Amino acid sequence: MATESALAILLQTALTAGLTVRGLTATVQKNQQPRQQGVPSAAVILFHHVGTVNVGWPFRGDVWNAVSGKFDHTETQNRESRYQIGALAPQSPSDPTLPTPADFCLAMAAVMQSEVTLALFLAANVGVQHVTDIRSTYFVDDKGQNEESPAFDVVLSHQDIFVTATPRINVITPNVKTVL
Repeated sequence: MATESALAILLQTALTAGLTVRGLTATVQKNQQPRQQGVPSAAVILFHHVGTVNVGWPFRGDVWNAVSGKFDHTETQNRESRYQIGALAPQSPSDPTLPTPADFCLAMAAVMQSEVTLALFLAANVGVQHVTDIRSTYFVDDKGQNEESPAFDVVLSHQDIFVTATPRINVITPNVKTVL
């Protein structure tokens, strides 16, 4: 079962490794961190969980477990979780060669579709279903400067699997009555 916490760790691992491979330097962290005020002073990749939807109907099945002497009742629900990934990177007119926030987002979108990332996620029984277009918004930061805040969404597919033990029936007592 891929919990939202496990998916966040998987995302952070993939994005951090992708930055290293691409020669970019930035911190990767969940968005809305406590005790952080203002715009970061160095490049940062931020991600957060947007929502999760159930896909289809749950599968329900029973399999006899000879070891425990009970049935293993399994319920499996397919799910899709959406995460938003964005970037903030300080810019300086004196150094136009610094990577822009959009450069970081383009790199991270490519990382989410790379074979290395797909293999990492597949090993955890998670699929990368869709990476959206990058959208850019602008805001005025705490220093009165215009900042670009590009972001894209990624949809991850996973399953919630719940197994319980169901005891077998030992005795059946017929209780047939006639109805007049």
